[in-house]
Amino acid sequence: MFALRLRTVPAVLSFFLLLGILDMALRFGLFPAVRTICNAGIAWGIALPAPALWFGVSLCLVIVILNACWASSVGQRLAWMAIALGGGVNTADRLYHGCVADYFHPLLFPSFNVADMMIFLGVLFLLVSVSGIFPKIKSYGG
Repeated sequence: MFALRLRTVPAVLSFFLLLGILDMALRFGLFPAVRTICNAGIAWGIALPAPALWFGVSLCLVIVILNACWASSVGQRLAWMAIALGGGVNTADRLYHGCVADYFHPLLFPSFNVADMMIFLGVLFLLVSVSGIFPKIKSYGG
């Protein structure tokens, strides 16, 4: 995995927060031209009873936040934080609207939003970082 310098962390976190704010602006109608679909279920619209849904969401968020705190590398922590932020934005939307608003509608793929992309990319980065596909690059001199 590529070395991530500590001074890069604030920039990456700021980028994640900016994506989260943009996502919330799209969901809450600050851009009225964006067409949203209300997804009352989980991924791909799979329906679950409300108690099971909220138990699963709560459990996942707790696990993700704990992993973000105790991850072994800065890169893994940032990936966990991207997952936590995406999940948190989707949860806030579900609490406020009763569903998750999806606004990207590709032809041959289910609808999704920026928070879904943050979750997907965070998981992808975690899988790549723990698989050992990329060798660690040592940086000398900071």
